[in-house]
Formats: sequence, C-alpha cells, structure tokens
Amino acid sequence: MSPVNDAYKKKGLISSEHRIKLCNLACQSSEYVMVDPWEASQNSYQRTLTVLSRVKTSLCDRGLLSKGACWHKSGTSRQDKAHKIRCASSMDKKRSNAFGKKGMGESLKVMLVCGSDLLQSFATPGVWIRDQVKILCRDFGLVCIRREGQDVEKIISDDGILNENRNNIKIVDEIVPNQISSTRVRDCISRGLSIKYLTADEVIEYIREQHLYLNP
Repeated sequence: MSPVNDAYKKKGLISSEHRIKLCNLACQSSEYVMVDPWEASQNSYQRTLTVLSRVKTSLCDRGLLSKGACWHKSGTSRQDKAHKIRCASSMDKKRSNAFGKKGMGESLKVMLVCGSDLLQSFATPGVWIRDQVKILCRDFGLVCIRREGQDVEKIISDDGILNENRNNIKIVDEIVPNQISSTRVRDCISRGLSIKYLTADEVIEYIREQHLYLNP
C-alpha cells in the first residue's frame, strides 16, 4: 500500500502523517500486506509510474522489498532511529511470513492493483499521460478488481493501449461483492454514524482520538 502524496490535493485529504498511521494500523494484523510511505513522504506529487518504478528499483537481490521501503522522512533524532528499527523489524517479519523459505529465490512482479473505475480513467482524455499508461500496462501490468455494473472487458477492448496489453491485465471478480469503501466510511464518520465492523478497531480508535473526518 502506498498512500498518496499531500500534493494530490483531493478534497477532504488529510495529512500524510495520519494516513500512513491509519494504513499501518489497518495492516498490522496481516501477514503479507505492507505499507510504503515513500510516496506520501516526498515534497511533491508523485505519478503512479514513478512510484511503481521506485518499488521495482527497491527490490533486493532476493526479490523482496528492502528495509528502506518502510522508512518515514529521514531524521537523526533518537525517536526517528527507533521508529526505523521497529518498522524494519516489522517488515522483515511480514516478508518472511508472506514468502517463506521456498519462495525467497523466486522473482516478484510489481503490478498496480486497482478498481475498474480507475482502469476506465486510463481512457479519459487529460487524466493520464498516455505514454505512461503504455509503460504501466506493458512493463508492470494491472490487477483489476471488477466494480459491480462495469464491463471491464469492454473498457479494455475499447482502448488501444489496454487492448494491446490485455494479457498483462488480470481481472479479479469478487465472489462476495463488497460495497464498503473508504468514501462511505468517511461519510459515515462525518454524519456521526458508527463504523464498527467496517474497519479495524485500532483504526476507529485512532480516528476518534485525532478527531479525523468530522467535516463532510
């Protein structure tokens, strides 16, 4: 998971510090989902291709993310160093659990996981740089989770770049459709509704402590 940079300027976007913390809390019980704060910690907006290229470059000789991938903004204080040690240790444990000894030597393919709504935006003029879309699809690949009511096959066939790289696009159909989204969770919070069971209790507690998402 790579939280977007603050410069993305999306309405209602809270600071990267809070979003990184929320992502880490949401993933702490997972044995294989990790959070990379590099994108969010940069001084300017980073395009998707830049982020994927950086992740690919950061792969170590065994095909696993380097410890540096989980570091926050650089610092020299004791607290910063302690945080890096804790983070690296946590990442090491997750890497070990996720890949195990058998898979340590196998190469990993960096791909973009997205919903079919984002896939459709690739064909929308002015949203993406077309040359970068081509590189994303050709050199990396996509894992697209189908949204209800969207014809993913048509989205792909109607766009030249997507159709040309259709073998590098993996479509995932949800066996049990799930309509929970971050947008709906934030909306519930701003309306004073409970989000119990919609996300991890640790996430709910942090949102409550920091008074986040209270304004619509």
